[in-house]
Amino acid sequence: MVKDVDDRRLKALGNLNNLYFDFDFTMSALRQVNIFFEMARASRSAHIMLVFGESGSGKSTLLKRFRDVFHTKANRVDHRESVLLVQVPSECSPKSLASGILSQLGDPYADKGVLTNMTRRVTGYIRDLGVPLVVLDECQHLIDKENRKIALAATEWLKSVVSDCDCAFILAGMPSTLQVIRENEQLARRVTTWLEMMPFPLKTKDDVARFRTILALFSEELPFENSGVIAGERAAKILHYVCGGLIGRLVGFLQLVGVSAVLDDSEVLKAEHFSRAFSQFCRGHKDMDGMANPFGSAAQDLFGALPTASS
Repeated sequence: MVKDVDDRRLKALGNLNNLYFDFDFTMSALRQVNIFFEMARASRSAHIMLVFGESGSGKSTLLKRFRDVFHTKANRVDHRESVLLVQVPSECSPKSLASGILSQLGDPYADKGVLTNMTRRVTGYIRDLGVPLVVLDECQHLIDKENRKIALAATEWLKSVVSDCDCAFILAGMPSTLQVIRENEQLARRVTTWLEMMPFPLKTKDDVARFRTILALFSEELPFENSGVIAGERAAKILHYVCGGLIGRLVGFLQLVGVSAVLDDSEVLKAEHFSRAFSQFCRGHKDMDGMANPFGSAAQDLFGALPTASS
C-alpha cells in the first residue's frame, strides 16, 4: 500500500516530464517550427520539416509544446483544423502507420479495413477536417531494427499520403531518421527545413550558469527538503556528465534518484540515492557502459552538504 506522502512525492516526480523551460535555445527551436509551419500553410502545398536528435534532446517535448500553443491560440476543441501528433509504431508497416493516424483523427474503426480503404480515410479526414500539420514522431521506426534497412513499403505509403495532402508534415526522430530521407528522393525533395536538436553545452561560464538555472527549476519541483543541492556548480558539472547534456535523460535520472529516496522513506536526498540511481541508469543506456560512478566517495565534495547513509 503506497502511503499518501509517497503518493504525493511520486506524482511530483512524474510531473518532471511535463516541465518546459522557455530558454533561448528552446524558444529558437520553437520559432523555427513556427516559421516552417506558417510558410508551408501559406503555400498550400505539402512541405516537410525534419527534426532529429538523440533520445532526450527534446524533440517530442518541442513538438508537443508547438501543438499546445497552436491549439490554445486557435481555441481548438476538436480535430478540425488541429495539429495532428502521431507516434510512428515500432516494426512499422503501411497498415500500422495508417491505423495510428486514423486513431489520432478520431476514427472509431482505426484498425479496420484493407489498406486502400484506410488510405482513403486518412487523406479524406485530413482534407475534410482541414488539418494544417501532421507530426510523425519516432520516425526511426521506419528503419528495420534487425537489418538496418528502410521499411520501404511504409515510406512509399507515407510518400503517397504526403503527395495527396495539401498540408505540412514534420518528421521527427533519432539521427537515423536522416537515412529515411536520404534513401527516398521524392521525400527528400519536399524537405524544406532541417532542425537538429543538440545536447545542452557546458563549455563556457554562461553555459554553466544556464544549466544551473535549469537544475534550480527542477529542484523546485523535487519533493525533498534539500533538493536545491542539485543546482550547485560542482553538482551541475557532474549531472551534465551523467546526462550528456540531454535534458530528457536528466529528467529520467532525477526521477530514479527521487524514487530511491522514496523507497528509503527519506525526506532528503542522500549520496547513496545518487549512486544507486546512476548504477540503474547505466543499465538502460548502452553508451554509458564503462562510465565511472561519480557519486561514490567523491559525492560529499560534489554536493557539499549532501548527507550520507549515516547522517
